[in-house]
Amino acid sequence: MLPLIQYLLLSLLALASILAGLVGLILPFLPGIVLIVGGVVLLSLLNPRVDEWLSKVTLPYPMLHKMVENLRTFIGRIIGKK
Repeated sequence: MLPLIQYLLLSLLALASILAGLVGLILPFLPGIVLIVGGVVLLSLLNPRVDEWLSKVTLPYPMLHKMVENLRTFIGRIIGKK
């Protein structure tokens, strides 16, 4: 279990990333899809329901699933989880 402050900061970062990604879908200089995927991966580390959904969505696409799992492992090592 993550400490409360770390959990709140990661949640805020994930939501900010998703919101910036949505803005990036409109503005040409922001990488919208990258920010949205990063935010969802961060949320999947914090919420088991998002984790299950992300696995279910990416499982039919093995290459995408592997990339998401590698990103989860990388971020998890940075924040000290999984």
